[in-house]
Amino acid sequence: MNKGVKFVGINSNSEKTYAEDSFDNMVKRMKENKFPWVYLWDKTQKIALAYGALRTPHFYVFDSNRKLIYTGRGVDNPRRLTR
Repeated sequence: MNKGVKFVGINSNSEKTYAEDSFDNMVKRMKENKFPWVYLWDKTQKIALAYGALRTPHFYVFDSNRKLIYTGRGVDNPRRLTR
């Protein structure tokens, strides 16, 4: 059932540091795994720096009012924000 949730993946890894994580390689991986999100490239890492991304992957969840309600690693060690 569609709940109106949308996902966006943003690659901000340096292709010089992690060739296997280059945008082109990650697009191939995304297609192979049929990930259901739009995939973008943060070549300059400005977006990662602006949002304070600390790791790969780093997750952000926004509510319907676009308020950030979660940031962290996913389910293994979440850092929840208070409302």
